[in-house]
Amino acid sequence: MAEDEETFRQFLDANDDGGRCLQRSQRAHDVLEPFLARYRAAAITWIAEAAAEAPSPPRLIVVTSGGTWVALEREPVRFITNFSTGGRGSGLVEEFTRLLPSNNVFVVFLHAEKSLMPFTRHGNAEDLLDLLSQRDLAPGRLALLTEMALRRKAAESQLCTISFGSVVDYLWLLKYVSTAVERTVDSLVSDQPRPHGVPCGAVSPPPLIILAAAVSDFFIPLNEMPRHKISGESTLLQKVPTTPQPLGTVAREQSSQLTLRLHRVPKVMGLLRQNWSPKSIVVSFKLETDPGQLSPKVAQTFSSYNVHAVVANLLASYKQKATIFVRGFRHGEKHVDKEPETMTFEVTADSNATHEGTDAQIARLLLQLLGTKTR
Repeated sequence: MAEDEETFRQFLDANDDGGRCLQRSQRAHDVLEPFLARYRAAAITWIAEAAAEAPSPPRLIVVTSGGTWVALEREPVRFITNFSTGGRGSGLVEEFTRLLPSNNVFVVFLHAEKSLMPFTRHGNAEDLLDLLSQRDLAPGRLALLTEMALRRKAAESQLCTISFGSVVDYLWLLKYVSTAVERTVDSLVSDQPRPHGVPCGAVSPPPLIILAAAVSDFFIPLNEMPRHKISGESTLLQKVPTTPQPLGTVAREQSSQLTLRLHRVPKVMGLLRQNWSPKSIVVSFKLETDPGQLSPKVAQTFSSYNVHAVVANLLASYKQKATIFVRGFRHGEKHVDKEPETMTFEVTADSNATHEGTDAQIARLLLQLLGTKTR
């Protein structure tokens, strides 16, 4: 169940160590506001030229990517995290910039620190050293890296990158980015006259928010963390108290074991849909290891958070296969019913006629469901 705004605010205030989140949001503001201003200018230009049959209106997309971490100490040395590398999120960004004209897509990429980045993820230090030493790269590598370098350069003005670290950082920035996106769309709807014959929704098409980040489910509250590094010496570990401790307490045994008790991270997809950016199309991701749990978990996500689509994967095959469950999408200017039947689409790497990978097929399908023309 989604948290209410007050509970979420208390969570952020209680876990913002030394104003870290405020500092991150200020840095985000410095890059996001000029970027949204460029999107707004492009949308206004499209509105002015709409009568002359200009291309589709600019599309604003937010993609979250990579894994969050949870610190075990206030001056953190150890963390709890997950296996996400950010490959799916960065791959989707590459595909959106490929499928849409460069002046028609604006992507905010909210990514984990040190996660894979669009375009640069295809290279590595070994490639760089080979080039510097004038050694031949493996067949096809030079062509791929050259292509990605050119595409990265072409997408520079259409891509805004913002990084997060901890799960608290991520949730803080997700709220900041999504509310800024909503505010920008509201300004277009309220400030700009609608040309004759242009549908209202076409003046500012709904933003697309894709929640591909792997978000921690549990955390240790700031006031229950030790300040300094937890010692690995068993002689220095304290005995576990016999009385019950608050959930989230770091419990230490006088042995070779260390027990952690964690709080559940607030669920915010409901807040995102209802409060932060209700005009946006929201797509969430679901990864499971048990095939029998996938469909029930997807159904629960729809019922609990009212998202528009869920991209579902199994750990064993997530790079090769995905199932996209769709409900409540706009298709062009048509709204589906409030409780429509869920549609499902299977995508498998290299299974289609164009030999596109799963990232490309997911991106293309989502844009087509939005009624957006692709290359």
